[in-house]
Order: sequence, then structure tokens, then C-alpha cells
Amino acid sequence: MILGITGRGISSRQRSILRRKIEKSLKDHAPIVAPIAVKVLEELRKNQYSSLWYGGEIASIYYKGWRFDIEACGDVYAYLFRKGDPDDQLLYVKDKNNSGRLGEELQQYIKTDKALYAAINGKHSKYELELGDNNWYECFVTDPQGEFHDLMWALDSDDALESIAEVVAGTDEVIADVEKEAG
Repeated sequence: MILGITGRGISSRQRSILRRKIEKSLKDHAPIVAPIAVKVLEELRKNQYSSLWYGGEIASIYYKGWRFDIEACGDVYAYLFRKGDPDDQLLYVKDKNNSGRLGEELQQYIKTDKALYAAINGKHSKYELELGDNNWYECFVTDPQGEFHDLMWALDSDDALESIAEVVAGTDEVIADVEKEAG
């Protein structure tokens, strides 16, 4: 049972998409037995869900007194060139602080995930994006007593909405694992 999806950073359309993704991800898991709340902390821009657009915490999920924080993590080194001209470097970003600088600076050149991946894979009509390192989504957990658990839970998806759905679906399993370790 989803108590709510809140935050100024998510549109009503994105809420609807996220609800469908959560429902789909829960089909292969035990049902959620307590109210769950999702709070989006970062503005999720339309058609920009890759972790490369963001830095740091993007959402928190609250369930049974536990908090699951989803963050875009990594050290981004990126070079943007005009296609076919490696001497025409348009942009260089080195972001070791999870600040989301790449996403901010790419806005003037690239507008969507589809265009971003095309530039990375050499299929964009105007640009080529070389990544030395990149980002990923990861989840960090805080138990009801306020103890932080760094599970090094790197999420399978590089889509913000799918990552949120993945964490929602995995909450009970993660709680059971942490409680078992605490023994």
C-alpha cells in the first residue's frame, strides 16, 4: 500500500508513471504490508532520468520506520565533442562531489536520456560524449533507531523512477537481511 508520493520535484505525470513502475516491480515480491511513502527530493526533469543528470540524494522511501535514501553516486569525468571533430571540445566536467554538474552543463546541448545515450554510443547527430567515469544509483538505509547501514546497494536500473520502484520492491528483503545480520 503506497501512502503517498510527495515532493515538489515530481510532476503528476511522473507520479503516475512511478506508481505503475512500483506496481510492476511488486509483482515478483511479497506484498507491502505497511504504509510506504516516497519523497522525491530532487527535481526530476522530463525525459532525464539517467544518474548522469543528477548528483546526490534524489529520493527517500519511508517504510516501517526505516528510511531508504536513493542517491546518484560516482565520480563523473566527461568530455563533450562536436561529432567528427575531437579537437572541438565543447565541455569538460569533473564532478567528484556528486553535485550533478554534468547534468546542469549538458542542458544546453543534450535534452533527453535518448540523446544522452546516443552521444555516449556515438550515434548522436551532433555530439559525442566520452565518459572517463560515471554515476549510478545506490541506496543507503537507516533503521528505526537511526543507525545508518551502508549496504553498498548499487541499483540495477539507471532510470530514477525505476530505481525508486526497485527499492520499494526490495524493502522487506533488505530489512530482513539487516535484522538477520544484527542477529
